[in-house]
Amino acid sequence: MNVLVLGSEPIVVGGIVALLANDSRFHTVDTAETTVEADIKMHAAEPDVVVVHIDRVEPELLAWMRRHRANARTSAILMISRWPRREVVLDTLRVGASGFVVLGNEPRGLCDAIAEAGAGGAPIDSRAARFVLDHMAGRDRQADLTRRERDVLVLLASGMLNKQIARELTISTATVKAHLTRIYERLGVRDRTQAAMWAVSNGLAADDQEPLVGLSA
Repeated sequence: MNVLVLGSEPIVVGGIVALLANDSRFHTVDTAETTVEADIKMHAAEPDVVVVHIDRVEPELLAWMRRHRANARTSAILMISRWPRREVVLDTLRVGASGFVVLGNEPRGLCDAIAEAGAGGAPIDSRAARFVLDHMAGRDRQADLTRRERDVLVLLASGMLNKQIARELTISTATVKAHLTRIYERLGVRDRTQAAMWAVSNGLAADDQEPLVGLSA
């Protein structure tokens, strides 16, 4: 099995290369520091697996992964990270990653995950899987909301008070409060702050929006 390791941190990349060099399942292991270099090396010889080290969302990398998928490249892409974050896990899986593994596991486990990805599998660390399951549960709850309830929730997450939401949607403040009561019940949250945080984490509001705390009307 042929592997390309993509990453800009020499210590991490070197450690992975050394680990794979001692496993007979991997025949050739190459490295690339940038997506441009990776494209050049993949054009010369398509690897079975591209192992990508990532600790934060990188728009250029996500764009490269989208191109990889759109061009029907056969290499599996396995993400590895020291500190898995929700947005990193979900964004990379959404654009075509075959799996997500957290560094720090047993060395044999990392080798097994790479081999599994190369064989067509989808290895996902339990910590990364938790983000995926929570996201799926959130989408189910989102589907339970009516269109008007989603409108109210989005405006709430943007920081609007009840009277401002009422004015924006041309409804009464009593109707806004009724919508919020149903929203809290359906999302399983206690108050407007938790509802706003839920909206941000589930893509109904910008993730750079800071929900207003302590405002009730």
